[in-house]
Amino acid sequence: MARTPPTPQPKLSRDVIVEAAIALVETEGLDALSMRRVAAHLDRAPMSLYRHVRNRDDLLTAMLDTAASRIETPDRHADPREEVVAIMVALHRRLRAEPWLVQLLLFEGRFSAHIFPLIERVFAALDTLLGDVGNVVDVYAILQHYLYGECLSYQTRAQRLAFQNALPHDTWAAYPVTARVFNATRDHAFDEFERNVRRVLDTT
Repeated sequence: MARTPPTPQPKLSRDVIVEAAIALVETEGLDALSMRRVAAHLDRAPMSLYRHVRNRDDLLTAMLDTAASRIETPDRHADPREEVVAIMVALHRRLRAEPWLVQLLLFEGRFSAHIFPLIERVFAALDTLLGDVGNVVDVYAILQHYLYGECLSYQTRAQRLAFQNALPHDTWAAYPVTARVFNATRDHAFDEFERNVRRVLDTT
C-alpha cells in the first residue's frame, strides 16, 4: 500500500509566525504567548523563528500591526461628529473581533504606528469640534476609556449575569433600585456603543 505523503509545512515567514501567534492567543489567551509555544504551534524548532522575528516584543508589535491593518477604514465625513463616530465604531468592531488586543494595549502598554492615520483623523475632527487642544485631550480620553472598558466588560458579561442570577433574593430586596437596574440590563440591548459615542459628543 502506498504511503500518504506528509502534508507539507508552510514556508516559514514573518507573516506565518504572526498568524500562528494570533491563533494561539485567540484560543489560549495572551499569557500563553511565547516563542516556544508559537514554534510548537507551527511544529518547528524555536530557533527557526528568530530568523524572522527578533523576540517576543517584536512579535507583539507585529501582531498589533497586523490587527491594525484589518481595521475597516471608514469613508471620510465632512461632519466632524460623524467622522469621530465612524472611526470609533471601526475601532470598536476590530477590538470586539480580537479581544486579546484590548489586553495587549491596556496591560502591556503597546501600540502600533499603523493606527496613526485613523487617530490623526479623530484628533482633527475633535479639534474642529472643540477648538481647544485641552478639550480634545479630555474628550478623546473619555472615548478611549469607554472603548476599552466596554470591550472588557463585554468579554465578562456572561459571567457577571450568572453571578447576579445566583445572588439570594433577600440581597436584591435590600437594594431595590440596584435590583431594578440590574434586571433591566438582562433585556437591554448591550451593544449601544455607537449611540453612547454620540451621547458623549453631544455633551461637548
